[in-house]
Amino acid sequence: MALSDALDEQVWSSCRAHRNPPGAAPPNLGRDGLQEAAQCLAGLVRWAGPSHLRERRWDLVARTELFDAWLIGWPPGGTVDLHDHGRSSGVVLVLEGTLVETTPVRSHDGGLRLVRRVLGAGDSGLSFSAGHVHDVTNEGERHAVSLHVYGPPLTTMTFFDIAETVLRPRGTGWVGGETEAGPTIASRLQSGHQADAP
Repeated sequence: MALSDALDEQVWSSCRAHRNPPGAAPPNLGRDGLQEAAQCLAGLVRWAGPSHLRERRWDLVARTELFDAWLIGWPPGGTVDLHDHGRSSGVVLVLEGTLVETTPVRSHDGGLRLVRRVLGAGDSGLSFSAGHVHDVTNEGERHAVSLHVYGPPLTTMTFFDIAETVLRPRGTGWVGGETEAGPTIASRLQSGHQADAP
């Protein structure tokens, strides 16, 4: 269920009393603001997609100058590889089912170890800053649905591989676009190309 632009602003106004003065730069919501937006939206949006998915599916449900919000449906075994969220911070709330986040962490001996965290419906969710790298998987036997709120709105995701003790960028995908690597990213940015889904 996507919310209209007018409803996006109405929802955000009802979720948050803070108003930005006309002409002022949009504020950075920070973790608390993103968490507040996610909690408010979680009570308003519902997964309208099929309950028996074969692959991960996402729908943009809100977009303002401060944040955007996506509902993602996860089939059993559905996953997204190691990635970041460009310049965006984020909050993930699981609305149905269970997801597992895996994050690479530098160990004391200089290697990389993978830390797993289970996220379930009703939990306080996952909050992260720009630059956070993780993968997410539905290891359960039934579908899961999660709400992802990014501020500023999500524009790119860089995907990574682990090579021995190094996290190596594999390519950057524009939100809604195919994954690309190398200088073509800069040329697309300069040309103003922007895609429409993560």
